Amino acid sequence: MIVVLDSEFTQIQALLVPRKRRQAEVRGRLRHLMIMESNVAGDTRQPTDRELSSAVRRLRRGDTWQALFPGIATLRLNTRGHGHSVSIRLTRELQAAPVRVLRAGEPGVEEASMVREVNLRDRYSMGLKQVARNLGLREHDTLALIYHLGIREDTECYWEFRLSKSSLFKRYSPLALERLEEASRTAVLNEAKAHYKYRTAAQSPSTGAE
Repeated sequence: MIVVLDSEFTQIQALLVPRKRRQAEVRGRLRHLMIMESNVAGDTRQPTDRELSSAVRRLRRGDTWQALFPGIATLRLNTRGHGHSVSIRLTRELQAAPVRVLRAGEPGVEEASMVREVNLRDRYSMGLKQVARNLGLREHDTLALIYHLGIREDTECYWEFRLSKSSLFKRYSPLALERLEEASRTAVLNEAKAHYKYRTAAQSPSTGAE
């Protein structure tokens, strides 16, 4: 992966040499790298013209591709085991095989050729109290909304960390907060509170922090 990007980056830099400035091609090549960088971070948006211009300025300043694309720099090829040799190159050809970002739990993730390690405690950084505080709601109402939206069934939003048999920490991601915040501004909040009343009050509380 490093060799591929080193080669691509060298070609992009060559296009900025005086008397050989090809801005459109430079921006086009940087665009697909920036899209790849966004996908690594779980963001599917397209880079803006301002972001592209900023990347070109940093390129002229001498920044390395690892500095420009720190997410891509974390990717590594998994070369363990045996099988056919595979070469990879970045291309804009329509016939080329597509690259897809897989998240934990999705089909095919076990066969992924490149894996990015993520610190799950950083990703799921909030407990129930912090989520409720950010929403400006009581914990009871926040929990009602969590159950109503199925937040705990979505691994992008919720994760449990068990440190011991008696310690279970229930944590939420920024995506969970975003979905909860959006729903809290609508009539969904009142629906969630109404439905939560009918949950079994005699349920044993989960061990550990919410």
